[in-house]
Amino acid sequence: MNKQAKVILWSLFVVLLMPILAYIYKFGLGLWDKPDEWSDLGGYVGGIYAPILSIVTLVVISIQIFIQHQQYQHSLIQHQEEQIKEYLTALEQALDVEVGEISSRDFLVSLCRDVSKDTIKLIPAELVMDFNQCNHRLYSMWCEVMKCLAVLENISNQNVYNKVVFASNKNKVIAYLNPQTCRMLDRFHFIFLCKCEEINVHIDTQGLKYYYSDLRNGG
Repeated sequence: MNKQAKVILWSLFVVLLMPILAYIYKFGLGLWDKPDEWSDLGGYVGGIYAPILSIVTLVVISIQIFIQHQQYQHSLIQHQEEQIKEYLTALEQALDVEVGEISSRDFLVSLCRDVSKDTIKLIPAELVMDFNQCNHRLYSMWCEVMKCLAVLENISNQNVYNKVVFASNKNKVIAYLNPQTCRMLDRFHFIFLCKCEEINVHIDTQGLKYYYSDLRNGG
């Protein structure tokens, strides 16, 4: 038992003991002959301890809820970290898949390096769709990485630990794939969505956020 828990238990013990000590000090300690005296004791104990025990019960329930919430967040963080690790491994393999005479990584660089929001319309939709058909894991796995980062970001404002976890995993993606690849994957994701819109294919983009290169803002 840590020091903080001992302090809480001792404080609770003192709070519960104080009314009894006050009653003994005022009326003495012993076995009373009259039923009225026992009735007075019972009324005193009930009147004093009922609100105290109610408060203690409320505090215990609140602590239990807090602990369960912390455990849930820890489990959620651990799951997202494991998922990110799996997706990065799959992405690394997918980036080495050859498309024609070059790797998928080099194709992404040639397609996305100099693109801007205004020049996306010059990219043929067929080129993007054919590439995605040849190597669909790049888009799908990067979508999952983005979702995991979004989950970690959503809970990052609750405490310092969560904030550090989010920043650490965001940097982990960069360290694993390298900064340029992360930017190209973000840009390809946006280009793919634009081309889907051109050919009337609907994809839900609600809450979508790019962490490494957002062409919507000129990044």
